[in-house]
Amino acid sequence: MSESTDTALLFNRGQSDLRPGYYADIVIFDPATIADKATFVAPFHYATGVQHVLINNKLVLKYVEHIAVFTGRAPVRKK
Repeated sequence: MSESTDTALLFNRGQSDLRPGYYADIVIFDPATIADKATFVAPFHYATGVQHVLINNKLVLKYVEHIAVFTGRAPVRKK
């Protein structure tokens, strides 16, 4: 079973694939420089190498600067 099929079983249409008209969470990063800088003592550090983050198709992190946009949505399980 593919990942797309797995998520389609759990979530509503428009949340499981990267397609026009669907919701997407996307992280654009540089694989050569990606590194987690958070620790248990200081957990709120961004990872290095992350260029942009889009949540539900809205840009929320641009060149490591947080843009004051809150677009998160809780996934809704199909009945």
